[in-house]
Amino acid sequence: MDLPGKYKLFWQYICDRCDCAGVWDTNMRLAVTQIGEPLELTEILRVFEKRIFQLGNGKLWIQGFIKFQYGAQLNLTNTAHVGVLRRLEINQISTPLPIAPAKGLQRGFKAPKDKDKDKDKDKKGVPKGKTSSAVAEQIYAAYPRKVGKPAALNAIRKQLVGGHCSAEFLLERTKTYALTQTPGDRFTPHPATWFNQERFNDDPSTWTVTDKKRERPSRQDEAEEWYNKKYGTTPTT
Repeated sequence: MDLPGKYKLFWQYICDRCDCAGVWDTNMRLAVTQIGEPLELTEILRVFEKRIFQLGNGKLWIQGFIKFQYGAQLNLTNTAHVGVLRRLEINQISTPLPIAPAKGLQRGFKAPKDKDKDKDKDKKGVPKGKTSSAVAEQIYAAYPRKVGKPAALNAIRKQLVGGHCSAEFLLERTKTYALTQTPGDRFTPHPATWFNQERFNDDPSTWTVTDKKRERPSRQDEAEEWYNKKYGTTPTT
């Protein structure tokens, strides 16, 4: 695209931070801060009028993102594609691509996104085993409260292996959330709770916690904190 630099930066920014379906929780204040250029939502919608659309819930959607990432067709037997369909349903977006019947994958079949698996695994795909464990450790390290690590890692791996979101998206959201919290604050949810409840999909503008207004920790968090102090680990369910 032949655009001024600040729009190119925004395009790269939103493509890096959208979810697996190309949906971005609109947060222009954070975008402007990280890009370092003045931008308004109205001008973004004008400049990218055929590429970026504002949904009824206020989020932005990159229309061509799914086709670029996953090819011309989605397959119900591909966990990554199922995750995309789930995000489209949550955001009330009509599926932009045809869906293949759920007849199962032929042996040796690779979805378009998986063809360059080795090249792209650090960006989007997270294979099972050691790689997913390593990425889960990295995401856990970015979370602002370090309690119940085994349960937290299980929750993170569930999101990654289940195709609910990409590793890059989950890490970026975790880092963004950490910026709004005080490290070690007992009012910050336990990581297992945060990841299991998919709070990384919440509107980031709701993450700011002030000293004057704090929510009481849930009974589950209090129980986990007590168990962790007593036995050194959090029970898994």
